[in-house]
Amino acid sequence: ATRVLGAPKGKDTIILIDNNTKYPVQVSFYLNKTELDECGYRGYNIAKNGSVLITDLVYGCYNIWAWSTDPKHPFNSAGYGCINNPDKWTFEIREDIIKFIGP
Repeated sequence: ATRVLGAPKGKDTIILIDNNTKYPVQVSFYLNKTELDECGYRGYNIAKNGSVLITDLVYGCYNIWAWSTDPKHPFNSAGYGCINNPDKWTFEIREDIIKFIGP
């Protein structure tokens, strides 16, 4: 069953979610089921041009969605990426896509 992620079992990695837009966003971040049967989601509110650094997640594949919380500038975007080492990985939020950038 899907659950809100606490500290899942697995090898640790570092993930940066970077809001490269001029608007505040709400983010849904989902870890697909891993080899250790971990899965779940987290939600974040990120200010315009802000970011969130996550240090308690694990190797795996992630889906991410972001949408503007500014009613005058609505947009939503999505992205996907798989992480397989402990380096810092980045999801760059843009108005049309979320770009996944490896270390």
